Amino acid sequence: IGFVEECPPLELSRQLFPSKVGGRPAYVNPVDVPTEKQLKCLYTREPLDFLLQVYAPDDDEPTAFHRAIYVF
Repeated sequence: IGFVEECPPLELSRQLFPSKVGGRPAYVNPVDVPTEKQLKCLYTREPLDFLLQVYAPDDDEPTAFHRAIYVF
């Protein structure tokens, strides 16, 4: 459990692997981002709203050293 607080914009750049609420996602890998189609509701076809992202590295998995969970 945590709380939301204001943060200077520079601290939210993708290179710093931010955890954040609202705004736009700061994708860890800007080359492999979801497509517009993937970010639409399967039932209504409306765009999904970005809720938050959490930086969640996995030290036991070499390919997941820098990992983020995105909630839409």
